[in-house]
Amino acid sequence: MADTDGIARDAVFATGNRLESKGLTGSLLVSGAADEPSTVMVNGQPATALAGNRFEKRIPFSASGMQSVSVVATDGSGNALTNTYAVNVPDGAATYSYDASGNLTQKVEGTDR
Repeated sequence: MADTDGIARDAVFATGNRLESKGLTGSLLVSGAADEPSTVMVNGQPATALAGNRFEKRIPFSASGMQSVSVVATDGSGNALTNTYAVNVPDGAATYSYDASGNLTQKVEGTDR
């Protein structure tokens, strides 16, 4: 159902090119197939129709934890089928501290907070 390619991290660098913090930003590629030609919405946004009744939609996320993804497929007769999926987005945030010489002294990532 879902593919996590496209995960990006935003980062903040300090003097000396030292990483101070990073956060998780990005998107999730939702793709699938319908039994017949259909219009598909993912989280209320239209999905791209592909050959063979397939579809895909990249949805953004900016928060970690459980996220709900709703997929609604409507056929030509107006019949709609809704599937809702729970997706766990990992916590990618982290902070780093350095001493005066530039040596890493503390790293706090994800659930370490």
